[in-house]
Amino acid sequence: MSTMSHDTLLSIDPGKDHCAWAWWEDGGLVECGRTGSGWSRADGVGRRARRTIIELPQVYQQRRWRGDPNDLIQVALTVGALEYQAQGDVVLVRPHQWKGSMPKDVMGRRIQGRLSEVERACVALCGVPASRRHDVVDAVGIGLWGLGRL
Repeated sequence: MSTMSHDTLLSIDPGKDHCAWAWWEDGGLVECGRTGSGWSRADGVGRRARRTIIELPQVYQQRRWRGDPNDLIQVALTVGALEYQAQGDVVLVRPHQWKGSMPKDVMGRRIQGRLSEVERACVALCGVPASRRHDVVDAVGIGLWGLGRL
């Protein structure tokens, strides 16, 4: 039996030290989480999906930038590794494509509002500390966008 018997989607929000991910089957959120640090962040999301959507880092104008701009290089390397490992169709999406310029907290509420009760419970029980769960919510939002539900 193939591991891709369903219509599967893996959506990924990559970071410098981790990746947040969401696993979808037949249009519904099944599982989500966040990988650890180091190179395992790319290995940890190695599921075989029919489609994989990965957020591509975006350079913002200096006035909107937070953090070290060199971190984007590490994130881009992670995206390349994830794209290389993925099987099936891979889509790279920039943040503005899937969420526009909406503030993070507003977008988080919109994402949560698009989920079923079971899917919201999946996010709440994902085992990621509340202080880092916004990354998982972004991975879920990327998946919703890919499914046409956002």
